[in-house]
Formats: sequence, structure tokens, C-alpha cells
Amino acid sequence: MMENLTKKIEYRYLKDKELYNLYVDFNLDDPWEKFNEIEKLKYFKVNDLFPYNSKDDSHYHIYFCAFLNDKIIGMLKLKVGGESSFRYDNWKNWVCFISILPEFQGNHISRKLIQMMYQYAKEKNLNILMSGYSEDGFNKVKKIFNEESKNYNVSLLDDRNEIEF
Repeated sequence: MMENLTKKIEYRYLKDKELYNLYVDFNLDDPWEKFNEIEKLKYFKVNDLFPYNSKDDSHYHIYFCAFLNDKIIGMLKLKVGGESSFRYDNWKNWVCFISILPEFQGNHISRKLIQMMYQYAKEKNLNILMSGYSEDGFNKVKKIFNEESKNYNVSLLDDRNEIEF
């Protein structure tokens, strides 16, 4: 079952405006209706997309997404550029969240999204700061973030040693 599912999943990344344009449909009575699908992803909030129209291109978000039948079933959000973290100077890029719909967990989707993020970071010469972890994140993906950081030779600052959410 997992092998068949894995073959059907499409992975790609989108910037704020691209995700917004993909999901807003002004032909519907409720143009934001399609967002109901992805708001099931833990930590994703539609309102987070609205800074996309900022004229300042020095910061943006990248959404690394797993699609099944044109629906997002997993997402990793990376903040790129802008202000440094208030805790760490010169660390402007951080993982905001990673979330996989519960029915699709256990299919290596998180690892693939993390690998995509590191490939992007390597191409753009970015260092990555981890935000806090939920219990699931701490137990399931912290290790993957650290392993793949080494595999892609991308600097990672992950000093989180306890669950924060």
C-alpha cells in the first residue's frame, strides 16, 4: 500500500503568492473555500499568506508541499531572509513548521519534504534555524532534520532539547 501511495505523491515548493494563487478561486461564492482542505494541516494558517504581497523581496516563505490528487497532504514552511532571529544573530532562515495529515503519516513524506528544503537551502546558500518542536516533531522529525543537514552539508542550528508546543 505504501509503495503505491508513495508513487502517487507529487512534491513541489511554492512561495507565498504561488500558494495563495493556487488556492484562491474568485469564481466560488467563498473564494477561500479551497483553503479548508489545507487548514487541516497542523500549524498552517491562511492569514500567514497575506504578507506575500509585500514589496520587500528580502524575505518570503517557501512551502515545500506533498500533493496527492492535487491536494496538499503535507507541508514544511520555511521563512527565508528578513530579520534575524531575536535569539540568534545572523540566523534569518528558519523552519516554521512541518505537518503531515494524520492519515498519511508514516509514509516518509516528512523526510522527502526535509530533503527538498535542504536542497533549496544548499542551492541558495542558506543556513537553517529550527523553531520549537511539538511532541510529535521532537520524537519523529528532529533526528531527520539533523541527519539531512549533514547529508546536504547545510548549517543547522538546532539547540532544542525539549518539547515547546
